Amino acid sequence: MLLDFNVARGTVVIQILSMMAFVLLSTAFVAVVLLVLYRAYKPSKTYGIFLSHHKLGAAVLCRWFKMLLTGIIKDRIFLDSDDVNKLDAIIEVCAWDCENVVVIMTSETLKRMWCAAEIASAHAGEGKVVLVSCDGNGFTDELIEMLPDLWSDEQQATLAAAGISMQAVEEAYNSLSEQKPIPLRRRGAKEQEHFNVAKLVVSQCTGLSPFLLTRLQKTQRQNSGPTGMTSSQLGEIQQSLIMLLGDLDTPESGS
Repeated sequence: MLLDFNVARGTVVIQILSMMAFVLLSTAFVAVVLLVLYRAYKPSKTYGIFLSHHKLGAAVLCRWFKMLLTGIIKDRIFLDSDDVNKLDAIIEVCAWDCENVVVIMTSETLKRMWCAAEIASAHAGEGKVVLVSCDGNGFTDELIEMLPDLWSDEQQATLAAAGISMQAVEEAYNSLSEQKPIPLRRRGAKEQEHFNVAKLVVSQCTGLSPFLLTRLQKTQRQNSGPTGMTSSQLGEIQQSLIMLLGDLDTPESGS
């Protein structure tokens, strides 16, 4: 800028650089405006995953599953026990405020009225539905045929008041029955087996932000002893200070 130069040629260079700067600034301005409009008309969803489950059959399992998923993805995970303030709007959350609904199918999940409402609203909404079959439980032709008589008139009226019709439930069940679920073995399964199932669930979900290195893997590396064994494995060799007694044959007690 301090040296002498050809005025005519220098003017052309300055004009070219000014034009390039103007184009770049204009493009950036248009991009910002479009991004603001996109977020205004299509706001980001609060939850990455909604865990739909029958509380009596899988409350502890879903707590454990949320712990595994939290170590894999950065997104928020909806579990009704943690989000009690949203129970009155749970249908809206399933339909519009979560990217994915993961259905943990135990023996009674698909027969429960509110579980059916969650599944139907998720199927009718914009989210992805991922099915996890616990010990072989899932959709059957017999279950779909008995849907009209599965709940009382009062229960069906409650669903209708929440915006869920029996036709919507039947359509969701018929459509999802063709989807292959992810199998989950609850009895006698190892931690790594459940962790692999959690990774499969994330791989079938959409719109999530996974960690590059999961927290669980970091913890396992940090806790590895000099022999390559984890601290829990080394502890089993040493004298046990705590003994856990329980019914490991029952899935929830095992969890």
